[in-house]
Amino acid sequence: KQMYCISKLMSVMFVRELEARLPKPTPVIVCAVDPGLCYTEMMLKSPAKSLTWFARTAEEGSRTLLHAAISDEAHAMHGRYMTSCKVGEESTFVASPDGKELSRRLWDETIQLLSQVDSRIPEITEKYLRSI
Repeated sequence: KQMYCISKLMSVMFVRELEARLPKPTPVIVCAVDPGLCYTEMMLKSPAKSLTWFARTAEEGSRTLLHAAISDEAHAMHGRYMTSCKVGEESTFVASPDGKELSRRLWDETIQLLSQVDSRIPEITEKYLRSI
């Protein structure tokens, strides 16, 4: 459970860092989407399978993703955490100085790791994203 929570936190932090680096204005909208616990084949093979009574269908879980992709409210969602088709409350840690520092570190280390896989990553990020 702790790893799941950490992965969600990292997703929100990464999206906020990406949003801050996109050129202004931009037609690109980024947000961290949480579909919620969904009853899928993957769930049935996980430790969470005992929670099937609580889970949404895959179709219900996909609604937040679709809402984020096609909503007229896209700019209000930009760089935010989405759950149940609305902007969700983020952890206060995310906006704290320590949270912002961790977000920058997550971004830097992710770009560094991706650069080891594809040497074009630094060039792409320099060309299309702002430095902050």
